[in-house]
Amino acid sequence: MTGTTHRIIVAGASLLLTGALAACTAQTSGPSTAPSTPAAASEPAASASPTPSAAPAPAHGGAPQGARDGAALSEKKQSGRAVKLQHNDDGTWTIDVVKSGSNAVDSVKVSGDGAQVTGAAKAPDLSGDTLTQFTQARANVSDAVAAAIQEVPGGVDSVTLTSHKNAPAYDVTMFAGGGTDQRHVYVNAVNGSFMETA
Repeated sequence: MTGTTHRIIVAGASLLLTGALAACTAQTSGPSTAPSTPAAASEPAASASPTPSAAPAPAHGGAPQGARDGAALSEKKQSGRAVKLQHNDDGTWTIDVVKSGSNAVDSVKVSGDGAQVTGAAKAPDLSGDTLTQFTQARANVSDAVAAAIQEVPGGVDSVTLTSHKNAPAYDVTMFAGGGTDQRHVYVNAVNGSFMETA
């Protein structure tokens, strides 16, 4: 064999081997079960619609939605109407509920998100001015919180049925902006309308 013939055979074999490898790669590149990777890092990924998230808890007071949900849950569980709500240091709520058709009150402890009753105990019965205000009230604690956060957004500290300017009212104590500045928002207990902020 001459040197030229030898080079031709090696070059031919090399081409044949390259072609065979290319053919093998093409045949085995069917559907892959391996996870795909993005074509280029600079290409933006398809944007998914954002998932709704709960509003962040305020630094002071409880989340208004937790207060509203807790009031509604305690009213349902105790078959009555809430007249008082207090945010506790452990993040839970204590809600006083007047039993339907009576002046008997149960004090209900509810989780901070308002989703679970964690305890209940008998509280002093309604009497005097508070009983009078209760019989005149048509709005509930949840309505009062909803009206209050429209005026002073922030954390809820407490809601108490009282009298304001000779009308039954809810005194909703708010931490303005979730900070330490407390504001009293008075909400008419008969119709749920905003009265004033003090």
